[in-house]
Amino acid sequence: MRFFVGSRVGIAACALVILGVAVFSTVTDPHGGMSPTLLAVMVVQAAALVVRPTAPVPVWIICLAGYIAVGVAGEWAGGAAAMCQVALLNLALARGGRPLAVAAVITFLVVYAVVLSYEPPGSLPGIGFTMIAWTIGAAGFGVALRARRDQVAAAEDRARWAVETREAEAQRRVAEERLRIARDLHDVLGHHVAVIRLHTGLARRSVRTDPDRAETALREAESAGQAVLREMAGMLQVLREPGQGDTAGPAPGLADLDPLVATLRSGGMDVTVERDGDPGRVPDLVGLTAYRVVQELLTNARRHGSGPVTLAVRVTGDAVVIRSSNPASVDGRLATSGHGLIGMRERVRATGGHLEILEGDGTFTVCATLPLQPEGATPR
Repeated sequence: MRFFVGSRVGIAACALVILGVAVFSTVTDPHGGMSPTLLAVMVVQAAALVVRPTAPVPVWIICLAGYIAVGVAGEWAGGAAAMCQVALLNLALARGGRPLAVAAVITFLVVYAVVLSYEPPGSLPGIGFTMIAWTIGAAGFGVALRARRDQVAAAEDRARWAVETREAEAQRRVAEERLRIARDLHDVLGHHVAVIRLHTGLARRSVRTDPDRAETALREAESAGQAVLREMAGMLQVLREPGQGDTAGPAPGLADLDPLVATLRSGGMDVTVERDGDPGRVPDLVGLTAYRVVQELLTNARRHGSGPVTLAVRVTGDAVVIRSSNPASVDGRLATSGHGLIGMRERVRATGGHLEILEGDGTFTVCATLPLQPEGATPR
């Protein structure tokens, strides 16, 4: 119902209005008005426009044939001619180009030829111009309505596509955010749980022989447990209050590696750290990724390795290179496909870097390269 005249209801309404005017003029005309033949033809024309407006070419032919039949009978057929113009308008709503032009020319020639049979010669030029105006007006109005209808339909399609695209983008962002939160939970909780296990094991072994050392280990385990609670509270705050996560404090980076390593050393883990380069040149995103990678590497070394761990962190001219090496566990089980390494690999890829896992000679080595300026990023 957006374009009443250009809809099925509009075409049917136009035909019924023309028929109603003709019937009313016949009823009120003291001279009898229309003949039964003309009235029957107009009823057939109106019925075709009302019942089958979706078949514009057959309807147009029916209306034109009815008009010709009335004209051959020698009757004035203004109402039938108007029906032909409505049929042409209906055709213009569905067809364009050459078919419409041919139909418009045929309509004008047929209507004008019938008019020639009963109008006086002096009035023919004026009637001819009137018929041309009617024909061009009906065809042009139909073309304009069809163009507007197509334009609105295209706009609706674009709006629908935009909504669908926006929903898909929102779902993609939600999935990425869930994956990021899952990685953070795995990295943080996995590390602290490993620290708790390390210190509680140390306390169990030294509770009889060295109570002071056992107490220190339990204190460290307690601190790690509190850290777990803080991290979980921060994650829940982010989940409950979107956009408030930045208020929890600065993200960790390469400058925070010493407390991380010290926690593991205090639990008896032998970690050697080699540094090279200026960590102040590292962007925040790369620094956070490097911290999480080191955290996961040391956690994996504690869980699945044995012996000392050598950690090298080098800041070169265009990248941060992190290399961790430690002896594999005595039973030969290496964590090469767990969630931790998968999460590490995805984190490294997110910054445009790459992760290498090397196995051989009883040594488990992981090397991560994080570019300082990922492709497409804006320089700091």
